[in-house]
This record gives sequence, C-alpha cells and structure tokens, in this order.
Amino acid sequence: MKHLISFILILLALSGLAQAETIYRYKNAYQGINIGSSQINEVRDILGRELSIEKTTNGFNYIFNNVIINISPPASPAVNSIIITSDTNYICPNGFKIGTSQASVTQSKKQLWYHHKNFSTDFNLGIVYWYKNTKVTRIVLVDSLVDRIGIK
Repeated sequence: MKHLISFILILLALSGLAQAETIYRYKNAYQGINIGSSQINEVRDILGRELSIEKTTNGFNYIFNNVIINISPPASPAVNSIIITSDTNYICPNGFKIGTSQASVTQSKKQLWYHHKNFSTDFNLGIVYWYKNTKVTRIVLVDSLVDRIGIK
C-alpha cells in the first residue's frame, strides 16, 4: 500500500520495450482537493484530521477515512495523488466507482487505456483502477503518468 504510486510507475516502466516515453499531466480533483496545488492544510480543512501518516519512498501517505493522500516533499508540498479506498459515493469522470465490475472498466473502448489483470490505467484522465476479486477496490487520481509502453 505504501508504495502504490511508485509500483504503478515501475510496473508501467517494466512492462514495455525500449520506447520513447511520454509524460501525461492531469488536473484531477476530489472534493475540492486539487492534485498538484492543494497542500496538507487545505486537505485537513476539507477532510479533517488524518487517521495516520505513513512514510513512503517518495514522501508521505496521509490516511483518511475514505482516501489516502500522497504528498512528496521536498520536491513539492502539493498533493501528488489521491487514492479513493472506500468512498462508495465517489463517481469518477468515467462513471466508475468503488465496487464497479472489472469487466465494465475493461470494456472501455476509449483511446489511451492500458488494461492489466490487476489494474487498468486511463491515460486520458490520469486515473488508475485497481481490482480485487473482479471489482474496483481503489481509484487512484494522479498528477502525471509516464507511458513507456507505447499506449498512444
């Protein structure tokens, strides 16, 4: 869990052959928390006090009731990613939410998608869907993704 975002990037990097990489940047948000600009004080104003904080290889995960907020100082004091873990009311821009079937997500015919048995990545919107028992169990909103596998 601590290394979820790092794992995604490493997995995507290792999955491809030697190709030119493309970096996609996004402006994702969750309940008024803007990835790339909101800082921890703003997050606390919106979500309240975190339940715990975990150190990661690239910063800190702030654990809240329904989400995990990743911040990677000193590189940036802003939110790097938001992991929706149990907010069943959140519906992402693609119309999916926690509990959506894996088949519903993988049937997406949009361009710039990458599907794997454990996750799907939407390079259009910067969203990663993680699966367990064929259901979406985590929705990750990111600041950027690196395509080293030639999705385009």
